[in-house]
Amino acid sequence: MKSNLENPVLFFEYILNEQNIYHELDKQLLYSDFPSYNITLPSEIIYVEQNEWGDYIKKSMSVADLLIPILRIEFEKSKKLLLDNYINNDLNKNQNFLRYQFNIIQSIISNNTETINKYSYFLLPLRGLVKFLNEKLALPNLPNFTLDETGVIYNLELLTLL
Repeated sequence: MKSNLENPVLFFEYILNEQNIYHELDKQLLYSDFPSYNITLPSEIIYVEQNEWGDYIKKSMSVADLLIPILRIEFEKSKKLLLDNYINNDLNKNQNFLRYQFNIIQSIISNNTETINKYSYFLLPLRGLVKFLNEKLALPNLPNFTLDETGVIYNLELLTLL
């Protein structure tokens, strides 16, 4: 599921359940040179790689190693879509649009705390989008948006991966 001009944060709505996380990882791994792989959510991907002598070697990587670059790309896409939508609308429509986008991001967090607690690195792009709304797209008559992260347990080790 891709974000688009009408729904700039759609990817983040879509990705925050384990079935869709698995699907997104599987989709990315299909483009790799790994003859086989096994995704064990939430932590590890075990894969087979062929070395320079033709031998097959079993290796592993964390789920975060593959997901974080995807999140970075989607974060940048969402920012661009937010900006494009903002530029193409009038002031009144922008005010409603910004509130609506913030409410979607807040809803994503509020409705997916369990998943965010397993994959805490999902919180950073969502926070970044709110920061982008506040710093780059804010209207003078709108107060800054503040996320309610009630129920989110912070895993500082994972947050430093970004």
